[in-house]
Amino acid sequence: MCKTEYSLGRKVPSGKFWPPWINPEQSLIRSRLLQHKLPNNPYDKKLIYIEAQGGHGKTTLAAQFIANHNLLFAWYQVGPEDSDPFLLLSLLLRNLTTILDGFNAPDLQEIFNKGGAGLLDLDRCIEILFKNLNEYLKQDIYLVFDDLHLIQPGGLGHRFFEMLLDRSPPLVHFIFTTSHPVDIKCKTIRNDLANTYLGGDDLALDHREIKNLYREVFKTRISNQEAVTIRSLTSGWIMGVVILAGHQASGAQKLWQSGDINRQGSQQPLLTYRGSSDRMLDYFKKEIFARIPPYLHTTFIKLSFLHIVPASLAITISGDKDFDDLLISMSRDNSFIYRLDEHNRTFRFHHVFQEVLQQEGRARFLWREIETVFSLEADYWLRNNQIQRALTSHRNSNNWAAMEAILEEKGTELIACNRAYSVFALLQTIPENILFKHPWLLLFYGLGRRDHMEQTTLSFWSKACEMFIVSGDEPGELIALSQAIHYHFIISGNYAGGAKLLPRTEKLFEDNRQNLPHELVIMVARQLASGFCFFNSDMKKARHFIKLASRLAERLGIKNLIASTQFIHGCVHLFSGNRKKFLRKVELCFSLLNSPLVRETNRLATRMMHLCYLSMTGDDDNYGAHKLFIRENTHPEMVARTIGAPYLLIWESSLRFFKGEHLEGLELLETALATTAVAATSHMKSQVLQWQAFGLVLLNSSDSALTVINQANSLKNDTGGPFHRTFAKIITGAIQLRAGKYEQAAQNLERALTLAETISSTYLKLCALLNLSYLNYRTRSFDSARDYLKAGLCLMKSTGYNYCWTCEPVMLKQLLTAAVTADIEPVFAKELGRCHLKTAITGTGVSMPILTITMLDGFSVGIDGKKNLTSKDFTPFQRELLGLVVTAKSRRIQQEKIQLELWPDKAPDQARKSFDTLLTRLRKLISLHFEVPAKEYLVLKKGILYLNNYQIDALEFLEASRQGLSQSKNDNWWQAYNSFRKALNTWQSTLPEDTFQSEHALAFNDMLTDTLNEAMSVWAENLEKNDRIARAIEILERVHRINCLDERLTSILYRLYLEHNSPLRAKNLLEKYRGALIRAQYEKDEIEIFIKNLVLSFQE
Repeated sequence: MCKTEYSLGRKVPSGKFWPPWINPEQSLIRSRLLQHKLPNNPYDKKLIYIEAQGGHGKTTLAAQFIANHNLLFAWYQVGPEDSDPFLLLSLLLRNLTTILDGFNAPDLQEIFNKGGAGLLDLDRCIEILFKNLNEYLKQDIYLVFDDLHLIQPGGLGHRFFEMLLDRSPPLVHFIFTTSHPVDIKCKTIRNDLANTYLGGDDLALDHREIKNLYREVFKTRISNQEAVTIRSLTSGWIMGVVILAGHQASGAQKLWQSGDINRQGSQQPLLTYRGSSDRMLDYFKKEIFARIPPYLHTTFIKLSFLHIVPASLAITISGDKDFDDLLISMSRDNSFIYRLDEHNRTFRFHHVFQEVLQQEGRARFLWREIETVFSLEADYWLRNNQIQRALTSHRNSNNWAAMEAILEEKGTELIACNRAYSVFALLQTIPENILFKHPWLLLFYGLGRRDHMEQTTLSFWSKACEMFIVSGDEPGELIALSQAIHYHFIISGNYAGGAKLLPRTEKLFEDNRQNLPHELVIMVARQLASGFCFFNSDMKKARHFIKLASRLAERLGIKNLIASTQFIHGCVHLFSGNRKKFLRKVELCFSLLNSPLVRETNRLATRMMHLCYLSMTGDDDNYGAHKLFIRENTHPEMVARTIGAPYLLIWESSLRFFKGEHLEGLELLETALATTAVAATSHMKSQVLQWQAFGLVLLNSSDSALTVINQANSLKNDTGGPFHRTFAKIITGAIQLRAGKYEQAAQNLERALTLAETISSTYLKLCALLNLSYLNYRTRSFDSARDYLKAGLCLMKSTGYNYCWTCEPVMLKQLLTAAVTADIEPVFAKELGRCHLKTAITGTGVSMPILTITMLDGFSVGIDGKKNLTSKDFTPFQRELLGLVVTAKSRRIQQEKIQLELWPDKAPDQARKSFDTLLTRLRKLISLHFEVPAKEYLVLKKGILYLNNYQIDALEFLEASRQGLSQSKNDNWWQAYNSFRKALNTWQSTLPEDTFQSEHALAFNDMLTDTLNEAMSVWAENLEKNDRIARAIEILERVHRINCLDERLTSILYRLYLEHNSPLRAKNLLEKYRGALIRAQYEKDEIEIFIKNLVLSFQE
């Protein structure tokens, strides 16, 4: 396993975490700014933003502000390498763990140690850092970022600081210093009242400060007039004043008395940052170089090309073994060289000093001499394993070949360690025509764009492959091919093109895998598995490669890699039709979804797999909830740039057609076509169009449907794999049979059945069989229709499915009626009719609407989704009779038991007459409101009254709750969540207490409430465990409104309120609990004991 450069064990350049050492004897205390411009209470402001050109004293002012208020602070010296936001965040974490005793962020550090984050995870990683920091802090802290302008423009570095500002807790404050405006736009920046801004005019010295500077630092007294003159000449620019003072200290004529200046006839500002560079250079050479032996002038100019100056590198460049002593001395004696660490081993030149020396160097040296400096710098950083800095050195000298050589040697390790974006930030500064000549540079450029511009990367992979083949670089070619496979899988849908890459990729992988880092082995094997699964439907090879990747990921214990491999493993089982194995993989993936170590891209992929399965099983309720979760918790950009965006709508449209909501389904597909560029690719557009054609034919627009399906099929030539092409034939046949094109439909459906068997797709075989049966019923080929129907229903039952794509109400009703009539899986067929069509099918093939009895949304009886009769429409005895039969076991109850319950004081004969009268009148009431005779629902047979052809929401609630509890005990939490969600959605309100009076009915109602409390408490506790606190509270509050007396539920909710900073809500909860106990007629002492125990249980 690689050692990522983001880990805490990584060597960090000196001076990264310390402000430059500034000799206080050579610094002017900026009292005017400290007292009047900067906040007197440092905790009043979120951000202090100091922007001024070099030489204005920004860093010194920031350090003085920190010291003046004795603030807790963390200093970060920004450099060009910090354009990689994850590198910056990892170093910031190291800084904080260094200065804050006992502070750590273990989850974030594990992410860095194991490379488990991409650019889309940045926001989440910042939240993790601040969550841990907020829990640790007992006082305010300032985070100082010095030289923010060194962040590469156009990258994600600026986005990092936007997130940092907006996500920071109240105790965290910031100081930014920069030489020019930085492109940071966020909520915090826009809040002027929360921030303090200082510019160059604010930092400029006034004449009083200039006079103080001369007296306190330069030990020279000047008059007020001289101070005013210096202010006029320098515009208060501190560096200009320092240069001027140095000139005077040398004994030369006063600058403002020189004849050269007087001839201009005025005192124009001459030593400002925006003044003459020649004049600045002249004075630097005279005043600074005068103190340095002439033989070292060349060395200093060479050193000016270094961003930071390590002492050992300076010794190498100078050839003087004591050169570090000179650097130490100069850092003490003047303001142009800063010491960056407490060990005197790292220095930097002041930016203005550095700029002037570089101008002299470019004028004096040949380019190859400057290249030599950069080459020595690169060698130094390579020896210290600072790959990014070495690459930067070569970039500064335009040495593309050297950069290519570094990446050729170190590239696989950098990719394995998730450092591609760090290199990409540097490569962005290189023209693309240069990149296209160097395969490793191009490969890393593509990898850097993958997280946010993947749709643009195919040309990079293709060209890199060509160059790697020419150079014989097999590892490079293998990585580029694997990325091209991923592109065709996620972006283009050109599965035919992707399939052509598999043989070469497979061979290269087998030849080179022993020499690759484990992380790369997992990545390539995963891509091969996805290719064989989706491009070829070669499930044998797909299983081989994904098993290899999964086992290695589990051995390494890297959760992000485990999640990525299990997603593909799940897809292999899903498209093979093995539901049991698929659900096992789903549960494994689900257990990782809330881990901070799993990337957002892998979370999204897993959730998309969930949605695909829910659409394949017709689970409309849970589909909507999962889709909403993605919309609310995933960045829209992440969804929009992949095939996920159109699939969300395509799969939902299939559910709308299944429910008979054809217009709604077509509206979703119109939206899908307009979503993103991905939806316009041939692969995705063909899938949108085929479902669009299906919706049109259901609306009897056969001609339009046939036109659209032909258009969809014309796009299929190079897109989609065998699975998609097989389904295309199924849905084409389904459309043609409904349009009366029976011969064409038969050809497509029979071919689809053969293909489904060839690729071993149980699900597609099921789709083909049911459509073939429907076709044969339409053409009155009844024997064939029954054969296909029997095969289809048996397959559906054995695999656990109860729905398949292209099922819709008309087709389903005919097939299920035929199945019951022909005695083909009649019990299963009847249950499907009841579940999907709300229809009861008799043995003779007669269909009737089922009786819907509602108990959890008021009491009502109805059919076809209507509440035809409500509680007030029944007499009390009629309600009691219904209550007894509805709550009886299996909905069957002896007549004698009813008579005893309703007329306990009557003689048996009289009770029987009363029963007969009651039942007759109840049936008559029901028959008046329903077209179906009441005796089809309320049946009296051999002294037993039973309910027939019914659906009761309370029973559905109990079934879903019990399923959820059973699944949760087996740690099948994804399935449990779906069951609990269905149960909660079923419960709309509690049955009014006066609806039923019998003890049996009341006991049933109590059982419902107890089940609700137990199921929702289990669900909420698991949500809390997975850090979904808001959802847990939402569920518990809803249930608590139903039952305020449940002690366990109240206790959990009370604890969640207190643990998540809601003391007022916790107090109100106790009052509601107290009120409920009072209404339940508990004694006052008992109530106080209950309340006290609840509070104490939390304190313990």
